[in-house]
Amino acid sequence: MDQINIMENVTKLVDVIKQQAELFIVEGGSFYPFGTCIDKLGEIKPIGAYLEGNDPSPSELISMLEAHFVKGLNNGLFNICAIAIDVSIKEKDKSYDALEIRLFNLEKDDVDKLYYKYKVKGKKVQFTPQEIS
Repeated sequence: MDQINIMENVTKLVDVIKQQAELFIVEGGSFYPFGTCIDKLGEIKPIGAYLEGNDPSPSELISMLEAHFVKGLNNGLFNICAIAIDVSIKEKDKSYDALEIRLFNLEKDDVDKLYYKYKVKGKKVQFTPQEIS
């Protein structure tokens, strides 16, 4: 996959994840980690991980999603995948709610992370890109 297609797919994934996260945030105030992939046919596929109980561990859900994505990428089922995580980030001793997006693709061995601070305004969520060093 060439760099232009990768960037187009990243943009699509980020847009879809922000829409999904907005629904979860507006309805529930927060969300458990979830995933989204673009399959080999170019279709966007939401992916969830489920554990027994009312309060699953976010780290377990993330591990399940990561394992599924790596396997799917290696088997040629997916072109690119992303995990969305509800996090807090600190900036000048103040904490902010944020969306962390972890991107997985076969072109890179490491995982790219994008961060978006968010604020709820009525039934909308405003996402602001954030640089994390």
